[in-house]
Formats: sequence, C-alpha cells, structure tokens
Amino acid sequence: MAGVTRRRARSPEDKAARRQSVLDEAWRLFQGTPWSELTLAQVAEGVGLSKAALYRYFLPALRQAVTALLHGLASGPAPAHAVAR
Repeated sequence: MAGVTRRRARSPEDKAARRQSVLDEAWRLFQGTPWSELTLAQVAEGVGLSKAALYRYFLPALRQAVTALLHGLASGPAPAHAVAR
C-alpha cells in the first residue's frame, strides 16, 4: 500500500461508494480464498485502505449488531434457529 494516497470519503455518497468497494473487494477475494484464511489486511490492501479505515466504515454496524444481540440475550433464550450448531 506504499505510495497509495486515498482521501477520506466525506459525503454520504462517497462513504456509500467506498463501503461498496470494500464489499466488492472482499467478495472478489472470497471467490479464491477460503473464508477462514481471508484477512482484513488482504481486503484493506485490495482497496488501498488501512485496516483502521475499514473499521471506520463497518464498526458502527458491528456495534449495532452486537447491541441487538446482547439485548436479545438479556430478553431470554435465543430462538432455536439462532443457536450455533
């Protein structure tokens, strides 16, 4: 990634486009790499961003998902379809 200069996406449209480019690259890499071997560093390098930048785009959604999960766990047992096998 040396020599790559990317400007931070500022507008909602730019952020959405950047997020989509990350998802597209992750999907492209997933096509040839087993999920268990795919790393965040590979995705970051593929889109010319740092791992920290990837967290900037996806951490808020992750926090929401974890919060909802914890809220659900506090409310009672998980439904049968949600239990890991």
